[in-house]
Amino acid sequence: MPLDPTRHGPAALVTGASSGIGREYARALAARRFDLVITARRRDRLEELRNELTQRHRVRVELIEQELAAPDAGQRIERRVAELGWEIGLLVNNAGFGLYGRLDQTDPARQVAMVDANCRAVLDLTLRFLPPMVRRRRGGLIILSSVLGFIPTPFYSVYSATKAFDLLLAEALHAEYRDLGIDVLAVCPGMTRTEFNAGAGIKSVGRFNREPEQVVESSLMLLGRRAFMVDGWWNRLLLAALRCVPRRLMLAGSHRIMTRRNPEA
Repeated sequence: MPLDPTRHGPAALVTGASSGIGREYARALAARRFDLVITARRRDRLEELRNELTQRHRVRVELIEQELAAPDAGQRIERRVAELGWEIGLLVNNAGFGLYGRLDQTDPARQVAMVDANCRAVLDLTLRFLPPMVRRRRGGLIILSSVLGFIPTPFYSVYSATKAFDLLLAEALHAEYRDLGIDVLAVCPGMTRTEFNAGAGIKSVGRFNREPEQVVESSLMLLGRRAFMVDGWWNRLLLAALRCVPRRLMLAGSHRIMTRRNPEA
């Protein structure tokens, strides 16, 4: 069934909408006539996106400037949505970041903030916006995981662990709520052409990079049909091959690849 507001609800909430995959989710959903609540840290980018979407698609767009790692982020977002009186039918938990490096050589505060943004905020927002969906017997939830959520990843240990959390959470919720009219999907991109790589400290990228638009469109087609999706044929092939590899060899290969991507690590 094509994605539209009549299936999930009239409005969508997209976190991390100021760039990359989050921005493309906002564009794709506005094109499908969803009203939008968009949130991120950079207000200027959110305002630019709001102007673009309201002019191009004639939908309502509200922005919330918010750091998702903040302890009260979920409460602040919920309060603002309540003030608007909007029904959030689709929640896109996209915001998050990565940090590359040996654990003892990275900023401890940033590592903890990563867990807050990638895991705690995802759970917090889900707990706040899922119950109304259950009462209405319709809704959708997209959680951004990663190919690295399947793989223990040296020099990216905390990030891969947070994405494993996101993956398992979404898969379990898919099973819990599929008979209650709620579609839940974990989205697992590989290397994608976004600002994420520079922010995470990745200095070189792979040959089979995907575009944010490809990740978004692939996932929206599969929402309601699967528990998770791995974006891109190369990533699907890689994970299929890894199922046959002993974990000690997987770790060795992962270590080698991640070291090559940032030789200074």
